[in-house]
Amino acid sequence: VLPASHVQAHLLGAGQPGLVAEITVDRPHAADAPREFDILINAPAGVAEVEADSPYYAGTIAFIGPMMHGMDHSQGTTFAIPLPQALAGLSASNANVADAGSELVFRVVPSGGGKVKAKLRSVVLAGTR
Repeated sequence: VLPASHVQAHLLGAGQPGLVAEITVDRPHAADAPREFDILINAPAGVAEVEADSPYYAGTIAFIGPMMHGMDHSQGTTFAIPLPQALAGLSASNANVADAGSELVFRVVPSGGGKVKAKLRSVVLAGTR
């Protein structure tokens, strides 16, 4: 849950850097595994594919290059994703913003759709620690 004061400052652009999500995922291991993923925030359960103008789209992350023998990362890979102000969960019309804040539910899905999901290890919002 993101505190209301952080949401309001982000929406107003109150002279400070915007919110950045540090998203840690496991690196895909299979040679045929998707290597590019979209970050969805507060998307309805059935939504697994969006365009960049969607209010649920926060960004795209990708692993560059082919999997190579011995490239097994046990600690995960972290990406920094600046949160857009147009994000559905942060909209000014969100009734929770005035009170307790906004709950942000992150999902990592293959770009272009698909059933395979990356394993999301953690999300940290920079500036809220």
